[in-house]
Amino acid sequence: MLICTKLIVILYNFIFWLTGVFILGLSAYLWWDSQNYLDIHEVSAHYVTPFIAMLILGGMITIIGFLGCCGAIRESKCLLLMYISICLILCVLSGAFLFWTIRNGEKVRERIRLDTTKLIKRNYGTGNTNATEMLVDRIQRYFTCCGIMGPEDWITSNYNNQTNEENFNSMNNLKYPSAGQRMYRIPKSCCQDNEDRYNLCIGRVEYLNANDIQNLKEIVGLNNDGCMNKFEDFIRHKQLFVIMAGAILVGVQLLALIFSFCLFCAISRQDDK
Repeated sequence: MLICTKLIVILYNFIFWLTGVFILGLSAYLWWDSQNYLDIHEVSAHYVTPFIAMLILGGMITIIGFLGCCGAIRESKCLLLMYISICLILCVLSGAFLFWTIRNGEKVRERIRLDTTKLIKRNYGTGNTNATEMLVDRIQRYFTCCGIMGPEDWITSNYNNQTNEENFNSMNNLKYPSAGQRMYRIPKSCCQDNEDRYNLCIGRVEYLNANDIQNLKEIVGLNNDGCMNKFEDFIRHKQLFVIMAGAILVGVQLLALIFSFCLFCAISRQDDK
């Protein structure tokens, strides 16, 4: 009975160690992949929390799995008791982490929604650096989208307000004698990647008049889908991976507790004989 339980604990802790390595790799990949589109300080501060927690837990599981193997091989009650105690603490922490991720998922998406709107409506084209422009253009190209809910969002953004009109005039050598003749523009990143369609699109989006604004969907090569829904699906997909990993983590730790406790009891009974 003791040998059988011992082999099960050793095998299980090896799997436990592999699980820790897998969670470390998964969380590192998800964090790295998301950084391409989450360079917003306010958003990243909330969004990366689950990934940091996963990295810490994955590292601890890797160490604990090794500790459990050593305790089982040496039949050390001290090591096993330490292993059981740490597993119990980790199980509680993992459950709390899983609860936080599920409960705050919508809050994170709402925060991203607000800050993305701010980037497009207020910040794009108005700063001294091009950091915002690079981030928004990267999002629009990757998700093949335009604006928040569609390309019309750019018409009412600061990108087209009066403070930018002077620079826009000098760049294009255009004059606007009246409000009715005012020209508008949409970022080139809203155009599709297809070379022919892209060339047709950029020739239109730089010089839009009032009539063009009413028929944006007819512009060849212009992405008509908004970025918000696609970006939220991207975030939701990543959060689903985090929740699945957390659920697996809790289940693995519960089984580790059961097996290690059984081995601890078997060793105690043998010592009493």
